[in-house]
Amino acid sequence: MNSLVLIMVAIGVFAMGYRFYAKFLTLGVFRIDNAAPTPASHRHDSHDFVRCNRWLLLSQHTAAVAGSTTLIGAGVAVIWGWVPAFLWIVVGTVVVAGTYAIGTLWASLRYSGASPKALAQELVGRAATIPFLGLAGIFLIVVCAVLTLLIGEVLVATPSVAWLFLSVMPITIFLRQSLSADSAGQVLFNLGLILVILVAAFLVGQYLPLAITGAWRIPGWNRDLLILGPELIWSVLVLTTCYFSIKDPVWRTARPRGVLAGIVLLIVILLMVVGISVYQPDIAAPRINERVDLPNPVVLIPLVLTGGAFAGYHALIHAGPTVRQIEHQQDAPLLGYGGVVGDGLLAITAVLVLTAGFADTDSWHRSYISWPQHEPIVRWLSEFIDRGARFISILGIPRQGANALIAFMVVTLTLSALETALRSFAFLLTEGREQLMSQPSGDNTLQHRVLLVAVAMVAFGISQTRLDLDYWYLISITGQWLAPAMFVLIVIALLRLGRSTMMVLIPPMVLSPVLVWGTLWVMWQWWTDGLWLLLITASVVLLLGLWGLTLTTMTAFQIHRQQASAMPLRPPGL
Repeated sequence: MNSLVLIMVAIGVFAMGYRFYAKFLTLGVFRIDNAAPTPASHRHDSHDFVRCNRWLLLSQHTAAVAGSTTLIGAGVAVIWGWVPAFLWIVVGTVVVAGTYAIGTLWASLRYSGASPKALAQELVGRAATIPFLGLAGIFLIVVCAVLTLLIGEVLVATPSVAWLFLSVMPITIFLRQSLSADSAGQVLFNLGLILVILVAAFLVGQYLPLAITGAWRIPGWNRDLLILGPELIWSVLVLTTCYFSIKDPVWRTARPRGVLAGIVLLIVILLMVVGISVYQPDIAAPRINERVDLPNPVVLIPLVLTGGAFAGYHALIHAGPTVRQIEHQQDAPLLGYGGVVGDGLLAITAVLVLTAGFADTDSWHRSYISWPQHEPIVRWLSEFIDRGARFISILGIPRQGANALIAFMVVTLTLSALETALRSFAFLLTEGREQLMSQPSGDNTLQHRVLLVAVAMVAFGISQTRLDLDYWYLISITGQWLAPAMFVLIVIALLRLGRSTMMVLIPPMVLSPVLVWGTLWVMWQWWTDGLWLLLITASVVLLLGLWGLTLTTMTAFQIHRQQASAMPLRPPGL
């Protein structure tokens, strides 16, 4: 199969989905009211509730949902062959993720920018906030720790991008000034400075890469007590940067960094697509990998492949930083559906990069010898960076420069996702504090510090082991269990308005049994391997997930019965 055909098919399906299915969801299912005010208007506070131009917000939002998690998921999923991964991404993006994204934005907009936890309290009751808050808390603290370490590991593995990463900080200042400038001259001047900084950082990185090597070990009786690797140095810098970001108003730091990451993402995808169009390599991976030592793809693809998925992480972003910046109700379809399409495009690009351009199928098989249970997950980021650089270098860009450009995209996307996840976590802490104290929270400095310290401690603990596929399972399981319960919350909101719920009910009905099956499979692997901490955490996640899904489903059935009993009886003979 020619890779160019696949990417053209994917782009065509995504375009048709946005043109027709997103319009059907907007007008026929959710009936978004364009005249209604948005939370950014009636709750404007110049900090989190701040109106934003829809195209800038789309860039920021896409950068938050499309990143290293998408690349890792695609890298793992292609081991089953390119057909399962391709179909899940395309169909999942157009139908499942698109419905989930627009539905979450619609529900949060309708309830004044409520988070998933606040929506659960409003639509189901206070008891439902416990599973939602528990799942969101576990997920966010683990994913933030993992993303922090991944940035450090990418910078260690690709030292030529370190100067580009450091240049993000001054670029943020000039880009913020450009976004708020009153004159075209000032915008051009700031953009010129940004270009100069990027080119300088790029060139310095090519000739004087900033490499941090070696590890500081504290010996123990039979093994090292502590290992302080070079990735931890970068992780400390990353968390320090994020601390000041979540303290600042969203327009001051998070927005310009998200816009920068979105622009870099667009440039890299365009370069890769053009490179694939010129090279037109055949797919070397088999359509279906029939090796008997692989787990069932039906069980694990919804867990490992987040691109095109109904991921709980997306709900936390949609009903979090994104919904609080929407300027007009009519922007919701563009942001919701457009964001998941951007995520799907990145996932499709990753699948093609990791399956095409090999000498033959045997060469591809040597890259996927066995199920990568205990391999570091940064491997797929490095593989994507290295193989993606091959396609871009076809256009005449030096291979080392293309490598640095893709690595810069990965780092900026991961940083944007980390900052957004931390801001979502801060929202949850603020809501919990306000609920306990029954009054608006004041200074949030202490809870921000506690949050960063907690993430740092978890990241340090993970760094003492290997950041392998087991942690990816934990992230996926926790995030995915938020999704079906969130779907049912959307169903409840529709039921209260007397609207049809079939299009929203189908995805959780089909995927929830698969999610249970996959979770139990992973827990069994951890039981046999003696990974007790992961097993205990997954058990708590499973109980919270079933609890939340049960409460929301019972509420939906109760509302449905009440409405059915209140309907007038049909006269005889009709």
